[in-house]
Amino acid sequence: MKKLPAVPAYVGLCALMGMAHSTAWTQYLLFQENVAGLQPAHLVLMGTVSEITITLCEVPTGMVADTVSRRLSFVIGLLILGLGFLIQGLFPVFGVVVACSVLWGLGETFISGAREAWIADEIPHSPTPERHAGDVFAQGNTARLLGMFVGIWMSAGFGLQGLQTPIIASGVCFLVLAGAAMLLLPERGFHRASERERASWKQFVDTGRNGFRIARGSAALGAIMLMVFFTGIASEGFDRLFANHLNDNLGFPVTLPPVVWMAILASIPTLVAAWATVYIRRARVVYDTRRTVRVLTWMHMGVMASVLLFALAPNFAIGVVGLMMGRVLRRIDTPLIQSWTNQHATSEVRATILSFQSQAHGFGEILGGPISATIAAVAGVRAALTAAGGLVLPTVLTLLRARRLESGEPAVEAA
Repeated sequence: MKKLPAVPAYVGLCALMGMAHSTAWTQYLLFQENVAGLQPAHLVLMGTVSEITITLCEVPTGMVADTVSRRLSFVIGLLILGLGFLIQGLFPVFGVVVACSVLWGLGETFISGAREAWIADEIPHSPTPERHAGDVFAQGNTARLLGMFVGIWMSAGFGLQGLQTPIIASGVCFLVLAGAAMLLLPERGFHRASERERASWKQFVDTGRNGFRIARGSAALGAIMLMVFFTGIASEGFDRLFANHLNDNLGFPVTLPPVVWMAILASIPTLVAAWATVYIRRARVVYDTRRTVRVLTWMHMGVMASVLLFALAPNFAIGVVGLMMGRVLRRIDTPLIQSWTNQHATSEVRATILSFQSQAHGFGEILGGPISATIAAVAGVRAALTAAGGLVLPTVLTLLRARRLESGEPAVEAA
């Protein structure tokens, strides 16, 4: 079967994955609370279970992408995500939710790093070899956000039929996407290790060791790892408790069903973030690491302010302003961080470095999850969200330090 051109295929993959993700995630917290019966502390701890899985599996699956096949790695991830959502939607009980949280975490690790490393290697072999990887990442992020917009309203439509329905539909989408990716995506820029090396684990160990050496030896990569670690600490409470805060503390207006309000509150920030990502591409921010770090610093200052506004809001209208501001800013930092990381990692270990980055974020979420769960159980959801806003401060301080450290250092070569 004829393969698709790499860059359009990557952009399409980002769009369809964004659609599949948001079909489930737009109503997922309402599903967990109202169908599976989870309490606020449980909502946070389910995220911690997923992040523990991600942390344990991130580096080994990243090495699979570096030594076996980038494409195969994220196809496996899509299959696992599809099964996880499908099973959870069909059997919404506490034990199944926990098991599927593990499946979701495992699936994400196979995708993390592999997709971006795949396209970075394919660009020189594509019909547009002159494209800058950071520009392609930004284009992919725009497509992902537009796909998310479609998925958000698919979720609302399905959700009116029952909160389980969008979860099941998302699982089916991921399974179909896995088959299409395996059949249609090219892989010309990646060269597998020899059969003897792959059979022995030597290549796996060497790739992991080299990736760890680069992460420790580069001031820029060290700053990135620290930044995403602190971001993980702060984000877990907000990500898992915002729907509960809207539902129980601020209250959805009775003019529309909650599933429709969730779609509105997700779709507006998605469209704004898509426009902002296009602006970032046209402003060529991803080409200049110093400018990238400066923009990230201001963005995370805005995240801190918006989370605090949402947490302390006296009513639904003010809370919505903070929620949407925070969502926009957090959705447009992905291509900036990817591009910043990509400029400090060579092809041989790129997937592993990107996986180390995700692992750092996972460590932060593992630490932040119990903190938020404890505060929510003892002092309430509003207090936990206020703490989440304050916890963004270390991220801002790390980025301010990175602005002084970043000097455009070249990528470190694999040993």
